[in-house]
Order: sequence, then C-alpha cells, then structure tokens
Amino acid sequence: MAKFALVDNDIITQVQVAEDIDSLGPLGLLFEVVQVDGLEPEPSRGWSRVNGAWLPPSVPEAAKELWNGAGFDADKAIEAPAEEEEPSKKGK
Repeated sequence: MAKFALVDNDIITQVQVAEDIDSLGPLGLLFEVVQVDGLEPEPSRGWSRVNGAWLPPSVPEAAKELWNGAGFDADKAIEAPAEEEEPSKKGK
C-alpha cells in the first residue's frame, strides 16, 4: 500500500491509500497523482507545491521562497535590520 496525493492547481485536495495509481480508479484520471509516502515531511491535505517543494498551509507568502521542503533555507534569508532603541521616558 502507498499514499497518493490528489493534486489540483498545485494544492493537495486529499490523500488516498491504494496499492498503485491504477487502484485509484476515476480519481487517478481527474487529478494529478503524486506518491507522498516516504517524503519528509510528508505532505497532506491543504499543502501547496511551490517551485517543486511542498509547503504546509500555514507558511506565509514571504516565507515560501525560503522553504526547501524540509525546513527553511537560512542561506537565502536576509538579516533583519537592527532595531533602534527608543529613548526612555522615565526621566521626563
């Protein structure tokens, strides 16, 4: 048995367990079918595919470019600017 994601417009609509793609019947003809068992992390319903990587539903748009399929790619991240401290108002 294997897990197959049914993909529509790069979004997993459901995951089915079957012997093979042919066992999915009409679903295998209506959707793009991707075998997902063995992927780490294993994508599930609601995940989207961006640039060949599967992203969980909660990843913000700005972070999708940093996601490498297993975590965030720190090499692509830019360092946030240092925050300036506000002067204290206690002495006034």
